[in-house]
Parts: sequence; C-alpha cells; structure tokens
Amino acid sequence: MVFNTNILAGSGGQAGDAFSPLGLQIKNSAGSQTNYLQSVCTAAASTSSSFSNRADNGKKATLVMWYYPLVKLANNSHIFTLQGGTNALTINFPYSFFIRTDDGTTDFQVLWQNPASNSYKINVVKPTFILNQWNCMLFSFNASATDKGIRWYHNDADQSAPNSVDTLHNFGGSGSNSGTSMSVAGKIGQAPFAGAIAELYYAPNQFIDFDIESNRRLFLNADGTPVDLGADGSTPTGSKPITYLSLREGEGAEQFAVNRGIGADLSVVGNVSIFAEPVSCSIA
Repeated sequence: MVFNTNILAGSGGQAGDAFSPLGLQIKNSAGSQTNYLQSVCTAAASTSSSFSNRADNGKKATLVMWYYPLVKLANNSHIFTLQGGTNALTINFPYSFFIRTDDGTTDFQVLWQNPASNSYKINVVKPTFILNQWNCMLFSFNASATDKGIRWYHNDADQSAPNSVDTLHNFGGSGSNSGTSMSVAGKIGQAPFAGAIAELYYAPNQFIDFDIESNRRLFLNADGTPVDLGADGSTPTGSKPITYLSLREGEGAEQFAVNRGIGADLSVVGNVSIFAEPVSCSIA
C-alpha cells in the first residue's frame, strides 16, 4: 500500500461540477443513543491481506468531513473515533483519535492521547460545532520532526490551531498506539453525535497543507459545495484514502457505510436514514 505523504497543491474542483452528495442522518437523541457506524480493525491494512481501517503508525493524517448537528447532547458528543477495544458504546484506553464536542458545549474538540503516558498530547478546542447547518472540516496533522503542524479549517476559515504537537506520537493504530476500532457517532461512554454526516475522508500517513487555498479546493469549492472526490476518493491526491464514505443519488442510506477507499466497510448499528438538507456550507 502506498500513501501520498507529500504536502500537496492542486487545482481542486469547480462549482460547475454539480456534485450533490447526500447526508446520512444518524438518529441519536436524548432517549436513543445506540445508533452508529463501526469497523473493528484486526490488523494494519498495509500488512494484512484483508481490508482494515487501521494503518501502520505514521506521523501524518488527514480527515475531511461534513457534519450537521441537530441537537447538542450532554457530555462529549463523539463524531469520529479511533480507539482500542471493539465497543463503540464504551471508552477504551488508550485511544488515539477523538473528534467530539467539549464537555457538553458547542465547542469542537480534536484530541489525541499518548498511550505510553496516558496523557493528552493534542487537545484543540474551537467553537465550530454549529447546530442546524452543514459544517465542513478540513483537518491535517503532521508530527514529523521537520514540520510539526496542525492545519484546521472550518467552512474555509482558518482555525489557527496553536497547540504544539508531540513529535513522538505515532498515528495510525498499530504497534504501541491504539486504533482497533473505528466508529462514527458512537457513544464512547459519554454521548453520541446526533445529526447527519457526509463525505468522510480519512487518510493516515498523509499531510495536506490546507493553508494553501488550492489544497482546500481539492475538497471544498469556493461556493461552499463539496468537490466530487471520485468513485474511490483518489481524485484529490491520486491515492485512495483508507476510508472514504460517500452517499450518492439513488443509493439507500446503508450504502454510506460501504467504504469506497481501500479500507474495510463499516457496519450500521441502529437507526439511520437519508438526510434531506443538501450538503453545502456558507463561506464568508
């Protein structure tokens, strides 16, 4: 398996492409909190003959996704998680990657934990969990010794993540780091995400410098619409990501869990449906 690990620049998509993906509503609420998507990863994809959503440990990762929160549940609402164990309803230590709200607020938290010391090595919070609208997150992480950095854009606006990153933290989910279970909207011992998800692209061992506008246009058009990433997610970089979840016109809701990237499909647990609101965000 070959990952594109370069800092990229490209022309991106155009608004005239008329790409109209659908969102998947995951129907969690205060009274129903067991709806989610999950993949249990038994081995790293690059060393296994079977597909997996784990990768060999590296110091880079890119995550792009659209989320539409319908309600703010108490505690931390988890949107995307890589952690140990196999249960998306409980927290398992150590965990390597959380995307969630921060302690019941409308702040959006990106968090890693270093398994060796059981301490948080990246913990960035920004007020970007905005209810009743589509939000587009472009996030890329680099902990290599030569270029430590976080790139985080919300609806094309720089979040200027200031936290220093741990150059010793390996990202991916093999070896000493955790990542045996990937989940979308899992409760993780606290609260699940309640709302819709669209166009989820996850590529460990890949860093994209989103400070370069043309790199953002690989995923997000200047008019706030999503770029068509291709049938397998390879259009932005030329390489398939390990996970690319996309729902297209004419497909049923559970098709969203079919991984178009090189990794394993996710399983749908509980109640999901196609979300009616078109995928698009407002760009200032």
